[in-house]
Amino acid sequence: MTFLIYFSFIDRRGIIGYINENINIIKESMELTKEIYSKAGVSKDKLQQIDQVFGFLNLDSMLKMLPVALIINAFLAAFLNYAVTKKILMKLGYKNVKSLPSISKIYINVRLVTIVAIGLLIGAVLKRKAIGLGDYFFITASYLLMILLLIDGISTFIYYMRNKFKISKGILIFIFLITLGPLYIIYFYLGLADIMLDFRKLDPFRQYKNNKSGEL
Repeated sequence: MTFLIYFSFIDRRGIIGYINENINIIKESMELTKEIYSKAGVSKDKLQQIDQVFGFLNLDSMLKMLPVALIINAFLAAFLNYAVTKKILMKLGYKNVKSLPSISKIYINVRLVTIVAIGLLIGAVLKRKAIGLGDYFFITASYLLMILLLIDGISTFIYYMRNKFKISKGILIFIFLITLGPLYIIYFYLGLADIMLDFRKLDPFRQYKNNKSGEL
């Protein structure tokens, strides 16, 4: 809603104009970077790799990414608003404000993942039939599914490292940083397994004693 209000009343360029302008800024920065690298003696192969990385930067691809960007932004804004509101209420004397779950207690409900997976299948079918909305459904659902599985996988990893193996926070951060990039697929599959099997017994819809879910 804030996004729509901003472009309706404040930024009269509109969404298309805003995206185009930012794409042009990024491309100009990319060309400047390539020029600096070229003068520094970087090979043409490396410069071509830069072109490939930024080759997806066009209006069509950015518009297809817009729905998932708005959804992620909404979730982040909700968490931030909750954290700020909690601080304010605590200062006003309210003591029974529920805290956000710790990262090791976050659990992505299998029902949510199922809904996103259905959206992915719908997008795949529409895309195969060359229906325009298919790309939007497919890309949005793909990224959402990946993000949900990564969140649950990272949460599960932190839970076992801290609670089962008693790894210190410093070492845990180091392990996380060196594995998140090249080995992110581990968190992906760990999240998928935890969502299906509920290793930490956090699913409120399954019958466990002392369930302390941080379900999303």
